[in-house]
Order: sequence, then structure tokens, then C-alpha cells
Amino acid sequence: MLPFIIYFVTAVVTGFHLYTLLSLAVYGVLINPLELIALLGSLCLLIAGYVSLFRPRGAARLALLALLVIWCFYGPAIARTVRNSVLNQMILPYLATACLVLATMYSVAVCFGQRPESREPTWIFPTGAKRSVRISVMVGTLTLAICFVVWSSIGAGNSTRRSVRFSIPAGYTGWVRVEFEVQGATPFPVEAGQTMAKIPPDGLLRTSSPELYGWAKDSYYFYSGDGLQSIPDVGSGRLIWGKINGETYGTSGKRKYEEFFVGTQQQYENNR
Repeated sequence: MLPFIIYFVTAVVTGFHLYTLLSLAVYGVLINPLELIALLGSLCLLIAGYVSLFRPRGAARLALLALLVIWCFYGPAIARTVRNSVLNQMILPYLATACLVLATMYSVAVCFGQRPESREPTWIFPTGAKRSVRISVMVGTLTLAICFVVWSSIGAGNSTRRSVRFSIPAGYTGWVRVEFEVQGATPFPVEAGQTMAKIPPDGLLRTSSPELYGWAKDSYYFYSGDGLQSIPDVGSGRLIWGKINGETYGTSGKRKYEEFFVGTQQQYENNR
């Protein structure tokens, strides 16, 4: 049972962490191909967890291969973090790294260690799980899967919001910043069920409206005396990049904001 717990927890934690990183692509963040590869490794590690219920040593070999694939992303990411002395405020990356280290050490011990001559099961070299344990794990997994589907369905229904139409000065290139809940500022107007956000020439818009949460398809336009021109935010010719939300603290207290870049991909890379 120990191998299953180690592989299962590590697979879930790393998989969820990688999923959150990949989901940032919705906001224009470029996808790192190593994230996709590592996510595949998490899936293989999950499979190794279930295999360990029947063949622990064979599962350890599969787990070790999967862990090496996951390390292809986490290794460079950890090295970059240490080199730049950047501390992440979220606990998830550190938890994923700790689970990776533990699972790697365990799978290496099982793959390259020798079982005692007595051949009696130990915590490092257990035998396959009992039939009752296998059934319990399968039932538990099915229950978790059903709960996840139900939760996702409910969450999807409660996570929608009104879409926003961003109007940006024609010819503008650079970062756009929207600051929310600013006292004395004008609230967002709403037209035809859509929130209107008209960005001033300097790229900084302050509003008294609260930050908008949930999923929606926002639209982007250049405005000028001739009217509006649609701005592509996906595919070829894309001009919207790096959309993020965050909080900042200053003399005026806590302030929530949203940012995104307007320009070509090369301009975005040069101004990240």
C-alpha cells in the first residue's frame, strides 16, 4: 500500500500544479513544452501507483521513468528559481517538489536495492496488496472521480462572468493595466450585457468597479475617430499577450489589478 500512496499523491500534486501552470495560457502566457511532457509523466506515475497494487517492483521501474520525465521540467525550474533568488508565495510548487524527491528516492531504492534473503516483505519491498485493499482502492478512486465530475460541473456553472470589451487607442503598443476598486474613479459602464473598459492613451485605467472573476470570452478593439477595429487575441496575427491578475500594496493600501500586453509576439518577448 505504501508505494501506491507515494506514487498516487505525487502524481496528483504534480499533475494539479502543472495543470494550473498550463491553464495560464488562457490569459496569454506562453506554454512551456516541458510542462506538457511533465504532465504526461504525472499520468504515467498515476498508472504506476495502480500497478504497484499488483507488482510493486515493476511499478517502481515505471515510476522511476515517469519521475525522470517530470524532473525534466522541475529540475530547470528549481535551478532558475535558486539562481534568481525568487520565492514563490504559493505552497503548491514546494509541495510538488517535496513529493517528487520522496517518490524518486523510494523508486530508486526499490529498483536498485536488494530484498533481504529471507524474502519477507518489508516497507521498502512490499508484496502486492490484498484483494480487499485493491477493491477498496478502486471503489475509492471511482468515488473521487464521480465527486470531481460533479464538483467541476457545479464550478463551471458558478464561474462565469460578464464578458469585457477592451477598447484600446489605435496604434498603442505596450502594457495595459486596469486597477480595480479605486475610490473616486468611474465604474465600468455596461452595454448590451457586456462590460466596457475604455483604455486611456497612457494604458492605465482606474475604476471603482470590483475585479471580475470567472470565465468569459473578452474582446479587444482599437478605437479611433474612424470607429473600432477588432484586435486578434489568438492564432496568427495575435496582438494580446501575458494577461494576468494580481494585487499590489502601497501607500493607498491593497489594490487589485489586471494587466496584458498589446503588440506582436516579439515585442511581448522583449518587454516581459
